[in-house]
Amino acid sequence: MKLFKNLLGSVKPHFEKGGKLEKLYPAYDAFETFLFVPDHTTHKGAHVRDAIDLKRTMFLVIIALVPCLLFGMWNVGYQYHLAIGETATIMENFIFGFWKFLPLIIVSYAVGLAVEFAFAIYRGHSVNEGYLVTLEHSKEKEALVIGSILVEENRSTYNRLICAFPDGSLQYYDKRHLFGMMNESDYITKGDKRITLEYKGWNICPLICYDLRFPVYSRNNDDYDVLIYVANWPVKRIEHWNKLLVARAIENQSYVVGVNRVGEDINGINYNGQSALIDANGHIIYIGGENEDVKTVVISKDDLQSVRSKLPFLKDADTFTMH
Repeated sequence: MKLFKNLLGSVKPHFEKGGKLEKLYPAYDAFETFLFVPDHTTHKGAHVRDAIDLKRTMFLVIIALVPCLLFGMWNVGYQYHLAIGETATIMENFIFGFWKFLPLIIVSYAVGLAVEFAFAIYRGHSVNEGYLVTLEHSKEKEALVIGSILVEENRSTYNRLICAFPDGSLQYYDKRHLFGMMNESDYITKGDKRITLEYKGWNICPLICYDLRFPVYSRNNDDYDVLIYVANWPVKRIEHWNKLLVARAIENQSYVVGVNRVGEDINGINYNGQSALIDANGHIIYIGGENEDVKTVVISKDDLQSVRSKLPFLKDADTFTMH
């Protein structure tokens, strides 16, 4: 491995900025960090940091999937021979299932990975294995799946909220407001645009954590029905979280969904959840506790439109342009 690492190190300058293969750096970076622990470090304490990097996590995920894949191959062959009334050996069942599985594997992984590499090279960002799991969850649940991760693009790092649709398409939002108390601007680049998603007749505006404190940025210009915040909001300021979510719902006449983490991070900061769903009148429909939880709640477009028609405050809002 040392010889292989030295070989990678010798060609690395060709892929770095100014090198003749600079545009292929994301592909080189993905290959290098798949084999070796990344050497990227921050110079100051990060707001949230885990003890294991994403690529190591995804490597373990792939390893965990292998036994399931092998069993699936055998089971396809077993079920086939059982249905036709023939007796087959374990290897015969496996070989039959392998040839049935192979096209699916090529399409879902080889093609998917090739597309991810192509987009990473085109956009100048790192290949991110987290997209694999996000997209798989979206397809499995037939739902829009939203979550945030750190990504590197054009030598800059962003706190990026990924929105994965069941059809495999992606949209993203980069966190606009960086937490000055933790010097986030020293290692994270702020985003420059807000987005609105359309899904099943709902217009959705996704934002991240600290954005909650800035009402101008989340102002509803009659372009969304649901405002979503994903956050790492600590226990010591949880009252601010609870009150600001209600305020955003009332002033923007929209549903507000706040999803907050739980537990303790590597820096010893505690989080107690309090994830919540609030309607346009500021009524709390649901509020979570201190433990991980999955909750399904039905919201009504008719109820939302009723509130807006009876109290058409949004029509009287000031107009402005954000820069």
